Amino acid sequence: MRRRAAVLWLVASLWLAMWSVARYNAGLATSYDLGIFSQSAKSWSRGHWPHSDIRGLDLLGDHFSPILALNGLWWRIWPDPRVLLIVQAILIGAAMVIVWWVARRLVGGRIALVLFAIGLLARGTVAADLFDFHEVAYAAPIVALLASALVCGRFRLAVGAAVVLVLVKEDLGLTVIAAAAAWWLLQRDGWRRPVLLAGVGVAGLVAATVVLRLVGGGSGYGVFFGGSGSTPLGQQVDTGWSWWRLAPLALFAATALFVGLRSPVAVLAVPTLAWRMVGNNPSYWRLDTHYDVILVPIALIAAAHALSGAPSYRHFWNGIHPAAAVSGGSRSTSSGVAVAAVTGAAISVGLGVTQLVEVAAAPWHAIVPAQRYRDLQEMSERIARDAPIAASNTTGAYLVATHDQVWSIGSAPAVRYLVFARDRGPLDEVSGCQRDALFDEATARRDVTVLTAGRGDIVAIRYLDPTPVRLAECG
Repeated sequence: MRRRAAVLWLVASLWLAMWSVARYNAGLATSYDLGIFSQSAKSWSRGHWPHSDIRGLDLLGDHFSPILALNGLWWRIWPDPRVLLIVQAILIGAAMVIVWWVARRLVGGRIALVLFAIGLLARGTVAADLFDFHEVAYAAPIVALLASALVCGRFRLAVGAAVVLVLVKEDLGLTVIAAAAAWWLLQRDGWRRPVLLAGVGVAGLVAATVVLRLVGGGSGYGVFFGGSGSTPLGQQVDTGWSWWRLAPLALFAATALFVGLRSPVAVLAVPTLAWRMVGNNPSYWRLDTHYDVILVPIALIAAAHALSGAPSYRHFWNGIHPAAAVSGGSRSTSSGVAVAAVTGAAISVGLGVTQLVEVAAAPWHAIVPAQRYRDLQEMSERIARDAPIAASNTTGAYLVATHDQVWSIGSAPAVRYLVFARDRGPLDEVSGCQRDALFDEATARRDVTVLTAGRGDIVAIRYLDPTPVRLAECG
């Protein structure tokens, strides 16, 4: 069984790494967020607290994610943003193997393999894999371990997973508290263990709050939950009602094959779903970012638990012995469960495949980089290593490995180089007319040198003296 698990882990990791590395090698990675996490990894690798010039702050004051110190180790092994993409693929792959391992015990090998495949193709997995790197990649296997510990009644494993989980991100203390509730629903062995598990979650929340307050003066993300002030990244705050707020819940239900909603394991997803639906940042409701990746293992383990007819599940929901529930079940009920499960799988996988078709780069770029990547590398080599650089969102991630002072254009101080792509649009914070204005102004000045790479799509403006970045006001 361990050999099978190792093979599945290798397959899952290669599958996910192929798509994320291909996207990087196609020149489609962004400063937000791969460039930010790369600068954080570089800081950790040098024995410093995590800092990002792109983000413009010490990252422990942005999110409470001390587990990212591990990224410093990976960066020392290979100082390249792709190492984070590969690590992320390995972590998410591990989460899916844990799903398979638990499901195999609950519902047998064949269904476990089906759930493993659904996990790799689910929208939440694919979206996270294609959206650069994020700290919640570490949470995916840990929350899978936590869910498996709840199902199997392994309290020490649950506590160990909970302790590590609260080091991933500040909100995950709430998930640990939810795990305490799930333990009580599943095991019914008194209050001591649930209270101890909840205590780990509370301790994590307190530690996160203290660190965020001391380092960053309090997380700026409070504006998205009824607070006041400017948004951290200039995002739009939307306090109105929209059906899109329910999209994360709908996707979770589908990924849980709908039947998983009956399992107490699904309680683990409540905090994440709640803050996303209540938050006023429309990005929280979207299904094409990284937020759903920790929900996928919860959903699939909940589905396996519900399909298994485990005693605790039957006893809690039906109030009767599991054997009586099974023997008294009708064919119509079984067929209804099958229809619900197939429908949920089709929705989640269908959305995942759609994301691959719409966003992914050609998989062969994982081995053979595209021309755009080569142009970006050429430009990186032509820029002085010690020069302060302002880079657009679509170019910065390709400069951070070799240059120590890379800022985003919107927050850059006086710089010696300004780097942007003339052919980029939706993902760039610099509009097309602003890029044209920068290029036209630079070419008209004698004290400025304009460097281009490839067909002229990648542009670097070199100033003789450090110069503040000024963007034209375009209508």
